[in-house]
Amino acid sequence: MFKIAHKTVRLPVADYIAGYRDADRLIRFCRDCGNYGTIWICPPYSFDPLDRIKNYRDAHIIGTQVWIDEAVRRSPQSAQEQKETSYRIREEARKSLDVPLLRIERLYPGSLAFFAGSCFLCRKEDCARHAGQPCIYPRRARSSLEAYGFDISKTASELLGIDVKWSENLVLPKYFTLVSGLFTNHETVMPEWE
Repeated sequence: MFKIAHKTVRLPVADYIAGYRDADRLIRFCRDCGNYGTIWICPPYSFDPLDRIKNYRDAHIIGTQVWIDEAVRRSPQSAQEQKETSYRIREEARKSLDVPLLRIERLYPGSLAFFAGSCFLCRKEDCARHAGQPCIYPRRARSSLEAYGFDISKTASELLGIDVKWSENLVLPKYFTLVSGLFTNHETVMPEWE
């Protein structure tokens, strides 16, 4: 159905914040998303994201291209089917990213992993945030870089050399672009992504 290719870059967190974070502009996109204020990994937060990340030394940014088979790209017959197919592909691709990132985060105490996009642990309507309860998966749920105000399109194109592609009509793009990350103060050894 798809194949995956990864690119990784390491840079100082201070440089990443200065060159790729535009929280005021990007929070407007968050507000337009149906996840804003409804799931725990998305804004608004009870803390300042900049305060949480500004003291990290290194940012490891992982760009993942999820190349989609031509037959699958052209298979959706409706907008709903296109949305469901896109969701399923991204969810499956994230399995090869999220677990290793959490493993590295635990290996280097104090580090902070960022997942690519939304949470796949619960259905949005089942998130405990709706009931004012804490996240039921706090050891496994992580926010995305965009939720912390980073420009993912700029990150992908300038740092990783990956152009973000979009669906046209009902045809899925040639590939999806997923951007994950790890902020740390340790000399880390990032894995060879499968």
